Amino acid sequence: MGGLPPHLLTSLHHYINPGLLYCFSLAAPGAPGTPTATVVNSNTVSLSWTEILCLAKNGLVYGYDIKYWHINKFINVRTIFNTTTNLITGLKSFTDYTFTVAGVNSVGIGSYSSPSDLIRTDEDSEYYFIHYSIDFSDQLFTYLKHCIIAPRGHPGIPNATVTMSTSITLIWTEIAVPERNGVITSYKIQYGEKGNRDRLINTQSSATTHLITGLKPFTQYTFTVAGVNSVNTGPYSGASDIIQTTADGKFVIVKLLYKCFQVVILIICWYLFVLSYFLSQKAFKKCFWSCFVNIGYI
Repeated sequence: MGGLPPHLLTSLHHYINPGLLYCFSLAAPGAPGTPTATVVNSNTVSLSWTEILCLAKNGLVYGYDIKYWHINKFINVRTIFNTTTNLITGLKSFTDYTFTVAGVNSVGIGSYSSPSDLIRTDEDSEYYFIHYSIDFSDQLFTYLKHCIIAPRGHPGIPNATVTMSTSITLIWTEIAVPERNGVITSYKIQYGEKGNRDRLINTQSSATTHLITGLKPFTQYTFTVAGVNSVNTGPYSGASDIIQTTADGKFVIVKLLYKCFQVVILIICWYLFVLSYFLSQKAFKKCFWSCFVNIGYI
């Protein structure tokens, strides 16, 4: 029963209710009830739990220790006074948390409760003041208003894959949760030819992939992406690697005909050059040699 000699416990049983005797044993307390977390705003959660049973207190519980986690990473420990509610502040916006509580007595920290259900704080807020005066009182009142702000983080650098001569599939990683400042409702893609980004697409979707169509065949492009929440657009990511669309069918046919034409001209030039050699006509040699140079084969 927690540290008192057996003969003393036997004597105390004659004078003290056995239930009360457990309350004064010298051992760390048992676990409180599983805490209930309620979101207050973007960085505050209200926590409440049931008291430790008397037989499990093992003495006077004078405080509670609270642990909380973000993405399975231990964040903080806080000891508070003997109350079964607490307001947890300084949390990250739009972030998942879970909480657990333990009682504290003169021996130390007791067993921790089961963790609370996972809870997510609200979208981030910035605060600004609106000042105005009321005519009948000439007093200045300050009112506090919440205003959700744009994402402060950017998506990962997009990866572009050619799908056709006029289309490219773009894939990127999400913005880190604490940097979203709310729900990402869509993404904006800036892109252009040869390093320019003079074109803009709103994906109208929270998906992290998008098919971009209407591109030029056999043309180089770069892309960059930004997240959009209910207020505005966040910063853009770094630019993707330069990617070139493939040639379409018409381009291939024209290029093939041009190559055939070059081959025919080459054969004719070589024939005339050989002929001029055997005829020992130096003027012809010089002329046909210039022909090779001009078409780019020499």
